[in-house]
Amino acid sequence: MGKIESVLATQNKSHMGRRSRSGRSRDFFVELAAIINIAIIAAASLLAVIISGEQAHFIRYLSISILGGIGATEFFIQGGYQTFDRLLSPWRALRGLVWRWGLVLASMLIGALLMDIDESLSFRWFVIWATLSTILLLASRMLIAHILSSALQFDGALSRRVAVVGATSIAEKFVERLNEHGKGISLVGVFDERAEQLRESRELMGLEDYIEGDIDQLIEMASSGEVDDVVICLPWAADNRIESVFHRLAVLPANIVVCPDMLWLNKSHGQVSKLAGVPVLKIHRRPLEGWGGILKAVEDRVLSFLFIALLSPLMALIALAIRLEGAGPVLFTQRRHGFGHEAFNIYKFRTMRVAEDGDDVRQATKNDDRVTRVGAFLRKYSLDELPQLFNVLKGDMSLVGPRPHAIAHNEQYAKVIADYAGRHRVKPGITGWAQVNGLRGETSETVMMATRVRFDLNYIEHWSLWFDLRILMMTIWAVIFPKNAY
Repeated sequence: MGKIESVLATQNKSHMGRRSRSGRSRDFFVELAAIINIAIIAAASLLAVIISGEQAHFIRYLSISILGGIGATEFFIQGGYQTFDRLLSPWRALRGLVWRWGLVLASMLIGALLMDIDESLSFRWFVIWATLSTILLLASRMLIAHILSSALQFDGALSRRVAVVGATSIAEKFVERLNEHGKGISLVGVFDERAEQLRESRELMGLEDYIEGDIDQLIEMASSGEVDDVVICLPWAADNRIESVFHRLAVLPANIVVCPDMLWLNKSHGQVSKLAGVPVLKIHRRPLEGWGGILKAVEDRVLSFLFIALLSPLMALIALAIRLEGAGPVLFTQRRHGFGHEAFNIYKFRTMRVAEDGDDVRQATKNDDRVTRVGAFLRKYSLDELPQLFNVLKGDMSLVGPRPHAIAHNEQYAKVIADYAGRHRVKPGITGWAQVNGLRGETSETVMMATRVRFDLNYIEHWSLWFDLRILMMTIWAVIFPKNAY
């Protein structure tokens, strides 16, 4: 069975009756949610007035809260947090909502101070209002998501009916993505001019079992209001076929869109963007754009300095233990590739009797006889990585990022793993998203390294300051309860 089966099997056939498109219904709920935002923020101010005992200034505080609610709602809309899909998935929007509402509150407070109206503004009322409004905003989002999800399941009135044109591998991939992320979307079926031939020849695994008919049947259904969106999933090389299909579908009262090719579909973080006003498909975004680079640099310098100050006694004890165990340097340095594929010297506490570098570097394995007794303990709890705090302070590394590999291993994996070089779009880290998810230690098989690379690229595409702090917290747990470290 193909990927489409799992989607079609969940569709309620009783909802296949003719109905008008649901776009207006969705827009209505989005606009209603915006009004609810303002109403909740205003209601929170009334409660704050009662709690703070500022009833005499009721009108003043109500006016301030309504202005704040309007500004916050516009801020949510501009940030993409007031769409139907975001209303359905409140947890995905949680951080963005709190961050933007916090900025609005901070701006209002700073504005009051600059305009010397802080004396007429009760700080007690402001704190109570800020707290209540934040709690009520988040609670309302949860309630709205529950109501909309129930409405989608109850009668499908808000579901978008999607029809796919073209029984192709692109259609298979598109429906797979639809099944994973398409909450509130109902697949009508697949339509292709070769419908009968595909049913008989069974050319595509499972796909032919769910073909509804040809383009004429799609036009009939869409004209009756049974289809909201038509997605053309044909190879772009067959541009004359796409153009022909588009002209036939142009008269339909439905959204007509063209699905990107397989390269874009295989990139889960691909986005539609504009360049000089022209719509383009963005496969990778520039990492640490805008303030991101500044925040990351401040985070690295400040935290690495604090960690060095706090952990210096421990590092001194480790150095003493290494020296007492036998001859050899305390620190081990090795050339590794960093940001932009530039080589740098990484610092580690020496844990082996050898110091391999260059073209032939053998990965550490379980019960490796090259590892010293002190080294085994250090490697188990990742204490050998502590000197890399100085790499972070120098600017060669970050606290969080893809782990740097020996140059020999780097060149080896770059030849066999797609997108491996993408790890060098940011500075390497002492810890990373892959490591806190158990992908540490030896990577003797290419598939293991490919999985690690996938986590690294996911981190780069979704970087945020909060993501870094989350990984740092998870690192503490990973160090205390180590896995695959030897």
